[in-house]
Amino acid sequence: MLDTVQEEDGCAAVRHASIARHPFGVTAVRVALAAALAAGGLLAASGSAGAAPTPRFVATPVQGSVCVAPCVVHLDATATTSSEHARPFSELDYAWDCGEPGAGTWSNRTGGDKNRPRGPVTGCVYPTPGAKTIRLTVREPDGEVASSQTTVTIANPDSVFAGTNTVCISASGNFSGCPTGAQRVTSSDFDAALTSNAGCNADAAHKRCLLRCGETFSQDQGIGLAAGTTPALLSCYGSASGRANVVSTTGFGAVERGWTLSRLDWSNATAGSNGLGLSHVNGNITLYDNAITTRGGSNATHPLAGDRHPDLVAIVGDVHTILPTGSDRYSQHFLRARRQLILGNVFDANGEGEFNLRSIHTPLSAIQHNELIDPQDDAGNVRNPLQLRAFSEPSGTGLPRAPTQYVVVSDNVLESPMTGSSTGTAIRTCQEPGCNRSPGQGENMMDLLFERNFIRATSPAANANAGVFYLQGGRITVRSNVVDLQGVSGGSDVNALVNHVSNQTLCPSCVDDEIVVQGNTMYWGETSSRGIRLCSSSTGAGHVCQANLAWLPRDSGDRIEAGSGAWTTGGNVFATSNPFAATPRGRGLTTAADFLLSATSPARNRLATLAARTALPRDHGLRCRLPSATGAYDAGAWEHGATDCSGGAPLPAVCGNGIREGAEQCDDGNLVSGDGCSSACSAEPICGNGTREGSEQCDDGNRSSGDGCSSSCTREPVCGDGTREGSEQCDDGNRSSGDGCSSVCTNEIGCGNGTREGSEQCDDGNRTSGDGCSSACLLEFVCGNGVTQGTEQCDDGNRVSGDGCSAGCLLEVTECGQGVLEPGEDCDDGNAIGGDGCRPNCTVEACGDGVLDGPEGCDDGNLASGDGCSARCTVEGELFPIGVHLNLGGDSFVGSAGTLWIDAPQWVRNGREVVTLAPVAGTTNDTVYWSRIAGAASGPPLRVDIPLGSDGAYRVLLHYAELEGRAPGQRVFDVDVDGAFVIEDVDVASRVGAARAWVQELYVHVDDALLTLRFVPRVGEPMVSAIEVTAEPPPEVGPRFVPQGCEGTGCQ
Repeated sequence: MLDTVQEEDGCAAVRHASIARHPFGVTAVRVALAAALAAGGLLAASGSAGAAPTPRFVATPVQGSVCVAPCVVHLDATATTSSEHARPFSELDYAWDCGEPGAGTWSNRTGGDKNRPRGPVTGCVYPTPGAKTIRLTVREPDGEVASSQTTVTIANPDSVFAGTNTVCISASGNFSGCPTGAQRVTSSDFDAALTSNAGCNADAAHKRCLLRCGETFSQDQGIGLAAGTTPALLSCYGSASGRANVVSTTGFGAVERGWTLSRLDWSNATAGSNGLGLSHVNGNITLYDNAITTRGGSNATHPLAGDRHPDLVAIVGDVHTILPTGSDRYSQHFLRARRQLILGNVFDANGEGEFNLRSIHTPLSAIQHNELIDPQDDAGNVRNPLQLRAFSEPSGTGLPRAPTQYVVVSDNVLESPMTGSSTGTAIRTCQEPGCNRSPGQGENMMDLLFERNFIRATSPAANANAGVFYLQGGRITVRSNVVDLQGVSGGSDVNALVNHVSNQTLCPSCVDDEIVVQGNTMYWGETSSRGIRLCSSSTGAGHVCQANLAWLPRDSGDRIEAGSGAWTTGGNVFATSNPFAATPRGRGLTTAADFLLSATSPARNRLATLAARTALPRDHGLRCRLPSATGAYDAGAWEHGATDCSGGAPLPAVCGNGIREGAEQCDDGNLVSGDGCSSACSAEPICGNGTREGSEQCDDGNRSSGDGCSSSCTREPVCGDGTREGSEQCDDGNRSSGDGCSSVCTNEIGCGNGTREGSEQCDDGNRTSGDGCSSACLLEFVCGNGVTQGTEQCDDGNRVSGDGCSAGCLLEVTECGQGVLEPGEDCDDGNAIGGDGCRPNCTVEACGDGVLDGPEGCDDGNLASGDGCSARCTVEGELFPIGVHLNLGGDSFVGSAGTLWIDAPQWVRNGREVVTLAPVAGTTNDTVYWSRIAGAASGPPLRVDIPLGSDGAYRVLLHYAELEGRAPGQRVFDVDVDGAFVIEDVDVASRVGAARAWVQELYVHVDDALLTLRFVPRVGEPMVSAIEVTAEPPPEVGPRFVPQGCEGTGCQ
C-alpha cells in the first residue's frame, strides 16, 4: 500500500512519486509517471506517431487520511503533460479504472459505469472497504498512450467505529441490526440524540451515528457538526437499502471537516427553508445516497455548502428536490467549495426559481452523470438548469482568491423550459455584475470542458435570449453534446448553440479567448423564420466552430456558422433533410440515441482537419471519433460506425496494461505467456481449465492422463466407456471379463454368432439385449412373457402399469397419502388434504385442468383469459367486486354491520387454528378476534393466498388481538406482501397491550390477481385474526406498498 502525506487543511492525498504545490493553495501530491518509472508507476506507453503523454494525477480522499466506506476519492490529472499538445486538459482523452468492478451504474437516467469515470478531473466512489487500485490511461489524439496507477485503502467502518464508537439511535427502541457493542439511545429527537452523553457529536473522537432506517426523527435546533481528528459518519442501520427519515424545520448550522452524511431522507417543509442548511461548511464533507427535500419561498435557497469555502465537497448518488410553492425566483440548489464532485445525482427544481444547480467558485471540479430537472416553468423564472459563477468575493472576507479553472461538466441530462426573462439558457458561465458581488474584483473562468451532455427543452414557450450555452470566460470547450429544442418557439437569439459574451466589466484582465465548439448536434423542430447561428462571440480571439450539425426542418431563416467574433469554421452541416437514422420522437420523449446518424446522412465525413489546440477524442456514446476511410470526421455528436477505439485506423493497444484495446484478444496485466493470455496479448488455450479451446481435443478440467483426456488435452481411448476407440477390439461398457469383451477390451468367444460356445448361456445370433439373450450372451428374464423369472415379482404377460403388475414386472401396491410416490400416483405429499398442490387422490392440482382446487376461484379447463375464468384461475370481473372479509380460524358469520365474514382454510398455509373466548377492548365485533391463525416460531412462515378478481390497487386491513397472554417482546414478526417486507417488528402486546383490538392498514398493487401475505417470525409464533381486502386506490400517489397507521373500530 502506498503512503499518504498530510495536507495543510488536514486532508490527505496519495503519495506516489513527487510532491508539487497545488495551484489553488493546497499542498497535494501529484502522481508523476516520468519520475515513477523505476518504481513501477508507469505501466505502459505506446504510439508510433510521436511521444506519449506523461500522466500525472492526485488521488485525494474526501474524508481525509482515513477514508471510511462509503468513501469518495477526488481525482485530478490536470498536471498531465504532452509534448505535442498545448491544451492537454481538453485535447487528451482520460480514462480511469477505480478498481471497484462491483460498483454498478448510476441509478438515474444518465447510466454510466461508476467504476470507469472519464475526464481530467473526476472521482471514484467506494461503497466497500479494501485496497483499491486506481488506474489512469491517457491517450493522445493520434494514438500514443500512457498509463499509471496507484492504490488507496478504504477502511472498514465496523473496524474504525468498533464498540462504543458507534451510536445507534431509535425512536421506538428497536435496535435490531445495531452493531455489536454500540451505544444505544432511544429518542426521536434528532438534536438531543446527537448531542447526548453518547458523544455522537464530540469535537475530537468522531463517531458513527446511526439512525434506525425507516423511523422518523425531528430536528429543530440547527445544531452543528463538530470538527474532529477522525472521519465521522451519520447514516442509518437495520436495513440494507432503506433510509432514516428526518423532518427538519431549521437544518444544520456549521459543519466541520470529516463528516459523511449517508442514507438520510431529509425533509424541510418550512417555506423558505434551506434544506440541509449547511450554511457554514468549514471542511470537507460528503453527501452519499440521500434524499433531501425542501420547500421554496421568497429568497429561499437549498444550500449544500454555504457562505464558507470548504476545500472539497462530494455529493454522490443523492436526490435533491425543491417543492413548488407557486412563484419563487430564488429557490435553487446552491453550492460553494474550492473543489466539488457532483456525481450521479438528481436535482429537481420543479420550475421553482431561476436556477436549478448554481455553483460558485469551482476549480478542479467535476459535475458528471447528473439529472438536472425543471419539468415546469414558474412565472417565466426558470433560466439556467446549470450556472457556474466566478469567484468575486470582496476583499476582507478572508477567502483565498483563485480562478475557476479545470472544471469538467459531462454526461449529464438537463431538462428545462429555458424561458427566463433575460437569459433563458441551459448552461451558463457567469462573470458579470449581475451574477457576482464586486465588479472589478473577479477572477478568471477558464479551462472548462462541457461534453457529452444531453439537453432537452421541457415546455413549449418563447425564449428571449441567447443560446443553449451562454458563456463568459476563456479556453472553454463545448463538444459532443446533443441538444433537443422541440417546443421552444424562439427569441432574438434562441437559435444560437453557443453565445460567448464579454466578461471585461467584472474582470478586465481575465481570459476570454479560445472558445471551441466542435461535434455537437442541435435539433429545433418548430416553425420559424429566425434562422440559426451555431456560434457567436462579442469578444476575444482564436475561437473554433467546427463539425457541428443542426437540423431545423420547419425554420426558413438564415443559416450562419459563426456570427460575430474571430472564428475558425469548417465541417458544419445545416441539414435540409433528416440526417438521423430515424425521425426523432416528440418533445419530452427523446434520448440522445434518437440522434444517431444514418449511413447516408449528409453529416458523414465532413471535416478532415481539426483546428490547432482542439481534439474530438470520443463521440456522445464514448466511442472513438476516428476519421473514416475518407480521412474526415462526421459532423454532430455521434460518429457513424465508430467503435471503442478499434474501428477506422486502430489506435495502438498497450499489451500488459490490463485493458483490452485494439486488436488484443486479451490483456491480463502482464507480459507472461502460459497463463491464458500470451505475452503478445493473444488468447492461449489452457489445458485443464474445463473448457475446450484452440487445438485441444478435449478438456476435462485436470492435467491427468488415463481418464479419457490426456495431460496434454488429447483424447485417450477408455476401455469400459461403451465406445470402441483406438486399439480396442470391443467395448461393452464395463471392465468385466467373461461377457464376450474382456476387461482390457479384447474379444472373448464369438457372442452373437448364433452358436453357443464356452461360458455363453445363450447365443441368439445378435449382440442385442432385451430379447431374452443379452449382448454378452447371458440369459435374460423377459418381462411381459407371462412367466415370472429371476428378480421379477410378477409377470402378467404385458408391459403395462396400473393393473397390479407394473411395466417392470414389480407388484403395484398403491396407497395415496403415505408420502411415497408409487405407480399410478402423480404426487404423494403424505396427507389426504387438498389445496396444497396434491389432491387427496394423489393427482396434481393445476389451473386449467377443469377441477376447482385450493385458492382457485374457478377452473374452466383451459388457460385462456377472457372467458370468465382467467389464465390464473381467478373469476374475471366478478370475484369480490366489493371486498373479501376473512375470519381466520373461525366460522363464517354476518357481522352487526351486515358484513359477511367467511372462513377460507384452503387459502392458509403453514398455520393452525386457535380460538380464545374473551372480551376484546377497542372493538364492537369481538367475534372477529376470538379466532386466529398462528404460524410456527421457526420453519416455513405462515402464509395466506387470497385470489382476487383482477390486478390493481387494493386496501388491506390486518386485524390482531393478543388473547394468549404474550407479553411485549414475546411475539414479534414481520409482514411480507408478494415477496417484499412492508411492515417490520409487529408486536401487538407492545403496541396496544393484551386483549385489545389493533388494525394495520396498507395499500398494495397486485400484478397477478393473487395477493400473498406472509407473517415471518422474529420471536415466538406470528398470528393474525382477520384480513379484509377491498379494491380501492391509495389516498395519494406513493410507493407500491404504503403502510398506514390505523387503530380501533374506525378501521373496521
